[in-house]
Amino acid sequence: MNGVTVPVNGRVQFRIRYSSDNSTWSDWSSWQDSSGNIDLEIETASRGRYLQYEIRLLGNENFESPVLTEGTTIEYYDSQNFVTFFQPVELDINTDEYLASIHITHQGLIPETSEVIYGYTQFDSVDPSDYSSIVRPDITSDRHTIMPTRFNERCLTDDRKTYSAINGGWAEGATIEVYTINASTLSYSVVDPSGYTSNNIDGTLTFYTTQDENSIIVLSIYFDSVFRILCNVTNYGPETASIDYIGLLYNIAKRIPTDNNGNIIHTPIDTRT
Repeated sequence: MNGVTVPVNGRVQFRIRYSSDNSTWSDWSSWQDSSGNIDLEIETASRGRYLQYEIRLLGNENFESPVLTEGTTIEYYDSQNFVTFFQPVELDINTDEYLASIHITHQGLIPETSEVIYGYTQFDSVDPSDYSSIVRPDITSDRHTIMPTRFNERCLTDDRKTYSAINGGWAEGATIEVYTINASTLSYSVVDPSGYTSNNIDGTLTFYTTQDENSIIVLSIYFDSVFRILCNVTNYGPETASIDYIGLLYNIAKRIPTDNNGNIIHTPIDTRT
């Protein structure tokens, strides 16, 4: 919004709401203060096709009010999307080895109105919906690590029915195994898949019955030896993201300890003796 004259101690406030059908609207946002010009860049794709706004002009103790001298201008930008698929990687590894981690680094200029998402899948695909998405991390913007294969990962719960894996979600279609461990005896048994549902995006397991308070739930995720990475860039504003290079490294590791019969030990590290 341009051309706003605001007297000393006066205020200009605005708020917005969204709709997908121009009929049912979201709640109004809270009122936001502005010192004069309002430059508001919003990604609306996930909020709705339609936008409404309200402006509130608040005067000062001398009854002087803000004045709109040039009206209001809103600019809309069609989002631009670019998807780059990495070449498939097929690992030649031994049966006692696994893909432990994938490391992605990049260097570039990414505006606040742009989004970079890396995806990974365990087979050769050019359909973005087959990829589990990893958003460009906030703490380290140029580096991300994916752990596709995970063994004996402890799951946490508040109600003993819904359990969350410590390291979050996993790839679509990955094979998972769930084990329950007795905290006293450390004996373990595999959980029948018919007893729970899993959500790979949220990284959760939801049991149909409440689990025993002495039970520890652990998760193992198996990732295939073929994988592919994509880079999905979406520009929602007038600026365009520019990525100069993307680096991909992966780490192969030996499998976790086994017993004398060669079976994998399904006990969390922090409970082993």
